[in-house]
Amino acid sequence: MRDAHPGLEVEIRAVETRGDKDQRSFAAIGAKGLFVAEVEQAVVDGRADLAVHSAKDLTAQLAEGCAILCVPRRAPAHDVIVGADGIEDLPSGATVGTSSMRRRALLAELRPDLDVVDFRGNLDTRLRKVQEGVVDAAILAAAGLARLEVKAGSPIDPDRWVPAPGQGAL
Repeated sequence: MRDAHPGLEVEIRAVETRGDKDQRSFAAIGAKGLFVAEVEQAVVDGRADLAVHSAKDLTAQLAEGCAILCVPRRAPAHDVIVGADGIEDLPSGATVGTSSMRRRALLAELRPDLDVVDFRGNLDTRLRKVQEGVVDAAILAAAGLARLEVKAGSPIDPDRWVPAPGQGAL
């Protein structure tokens, strides 16, 4: 925004959401809008003029008073595997971390012999857990890595591994 509007004053306010605070599995939490409800409320309450959020986390219906006004150029939509060259390269029984039900289902179909575990935390935490051997591998969004300029992981073919709707879009 500053590039498009020189002189524009921008204050970034981080909003901690229920999804950030509650580290249980998403299935255990069982709620919608875990990563957007508090962000939308900040806009509705006037504490923020606008919000930037991952489209894959948006609910089907936005809060009253909220609208999608812009979608910048989409980052890569595919997933990557960190800790192995490919899903097929993992040994039987390997532990793979993910918090996504979609990724769990895809792994169960492709490699039912893997041990899939809940895997929460920011990108640095997840990468560190792979490096420290907490898990053998993790499945992550390429967009998150690209936006933080982290070079890690091997791409997973989106023709065999369907990305989440809206993944890579803000």
